[in-house]
Amino acid sequence: MRLAALATLVPGDHLESRLEWLRAHGLAGLEIDGADTPPVADEWHEPLRRHGIRMSALHVPAQLARQPSALAPWLEVAAQLGARGVVVPVALSRPAELEAELDALRTALTPAVAVADQANTLILLAPATAPLGPGTLGRVAAWCRRLRTPALRLAAHVADLHEAGENVAAALDGAQDMVEHVLVADAGWRPLGEGGLNLVPVIKVLHRISYDRFVTLAYRSPLADSQALATSARALREAVRLAWEER
Repeated sequence: MRLAALATLVPGDHLESRLEWLRAHGLAGLEIDGADTPPVADEWHEPLRRHGIRMSALHVPAQLARQPSALAPWLEVAAQLGARGVVVPVALSRPAELEAELDALRTALTPAVAVADQANTLILLAPATAPLGPGTLGRVAAWCRRLRTPALRLAAHVADLHEAGENVAAALDGAQDMVEHVLVADAGWRPLGEGGLNLVPVIKVLHRISYDRFVTLAYRSPLADSQALATSARALREAVRLAWEER
């Protein structure tokens, strides 16, 4: 299991110092978030290679979810940098009309899906499950399954699932064939170790389903705080250790 972090959480005054911090603390991946435009791939290739860091994913601004033409350059850069895909936040508000909301989104994303297919990368839908309650990830996964669209997969956030009242481990298990990206934070979207969320069952499920991609530290604050990020990384590694011992 490889660890990554959102770029806005990594301390440093410039790209080189942030990559150095990641390497020094044993993190292998970085995810660009908080940017209004996609990065220039040529500016990232050499620094990433030199520090041995992978670009695990790109996060697009929420307003681009329904502007598929604007997603194309993000998908192209993700492919150029070898990222798993582009994380697209999906706001959901009406439980009774969930499938209709998703179908409308699918129609809007049709041009972007074609770009993703051509670029051999993924559109990673990140549904905000908390407002709709337990079972939402399973419903979104079932919808995604029915589409039979390889370029459309899911990004699941442990803190969001917890806030929705899900049994997080069971939710991930049930959606394992659709979830291609996992992000973690403690309860209340705090740094790991500050909210009391038990990650051990989650890690056990990820091991059991052979999830071998990045697990990304993605809490909401404090940003670029070296102690919070280092503590979160240690807490995640401790959960991995405990899960291994309890197998």
